[in-house]
Amino acid sequence: MKFMFNTLTTIVFFSGIFQTIQAWQTSFQLTGKTLVLGNVSYFVSPTPVSQLNIGGDANVSSALTTTASDFGGEIIPLTVILTSNISFGQSQFEATVNSFKASDDVFSESFLA
Repeated sequence: MKFMFNTLTTIVFFSGIFQTIQAWQTSFQLTGKTLVLGNVSYFVSPTPVSQLNIGGDANVSSALTTTASDFGGEIIPLTVILTSNISFGQSQFEATVNSFKASDDVFSESFLA
């Protein structure tokens, strides 16, 4: 009788492992990340919305490679300010930042650090 009890226990044990293995085979999909900047959480989609073309500038390429390494090959924080002005100096920069502060509910001065 003891032998049959041990056999039954073994079968239940293996059955439990089999069911666990089936759960491990469930597929999953990365749906993004949450990052914190300036004590505010931001969702980052796993799909890029744009691509930065740095051309053939070796200095820029080297700087970006170093920065990517510093961030472990993950997301590199970058703020892009578009302008149609031929020149873009300190006063235009300050005006743009003030405009963002007034009209953009997501913009944070932490983006400028």
